[in-house]
Amino acid sequence: MTDHFALDAHFPSLFSPGPERRALGTITLISGLLALACMAVGLHAAQYDLDAFAEPARLLDMSNVDVGSLRAFMLLDMFGFYLLLAPMVLACHRFLAQRTPWAQTLTACGLAYVLIGAMGAAILAAAWPSILAAHAVAGPQEALILRSHFSLFTQLVYDGLWNTLEVLLVGVWWCGLGLALWRTNRAFALFTLLTGVFPLLDGVAGMLALAPLHEAMLMGYSVTSIVWPVVLGVALLRASSAR
Repeated sequence: MTDHFALDAHFPSLFSPGPERRALGTITLISGLLALACMAVGLHAAQYDLDAFAEPARLLDMSNVDVGSLRAFMLLDMFGFYLLLAPMVLACHRFLAQRTPWAQTLTACGLAYVLIGAMGAAILAAAWPSILAAHAVAGPQEALILRSHFSLFTQLVYDGLWNTLEVLLVGVWWCGLGLALWRTNRAFALFTLLTGVFPLLDGVAGMLALAPLHEAMLMGYSVTSIVWPVVLGVALLRASSAR
């Protein structure tokens, strides 16, 4: 197989031929597709208000918010962007271990990203729908308290777990993997490095409160973190079919 992203030719010891490669390709592809579905469901839940992604408190001012879609949005986020990426992080450890002494550190960063990100999504999946449902029927004083609770949960997850901590960790993992790939597949290595640079700079922007940089890097991360597992999953499935 001569495809430029034919990863069976470029990761000779990473994936065993046969069922393991097919299973890993399938899980990784599903990860990317669920992440894409997450964005679509989130847009529907926010009534197609793009600003609500950056300012979730806008949801409190909307009428008839579909809390079921909002919960599905966070659950898809938990599986698509995070949990289903864990098998690939572990599989890549075998490749990294042969090429860098930092393999354990990089893998730890990748797994920490998966767990921290999934925990944040799980928290919001539980907190957001219940607060929104209570806010819809609350009196003025209670509504203020619920708005405060909503903002607190959102800030803890968005500004603490996600846009400061997890993005730094996954940025290190993707950049480390991209550098390790450089000698075997420069095209995919560059794509992997780009996928890592976006969250890495997003984390820096979050720590330094650089709003314009944060918005630009978050957009890049949102796109590449969906495309990367789709490209890799398709490549592995094609490699399995070719064999």
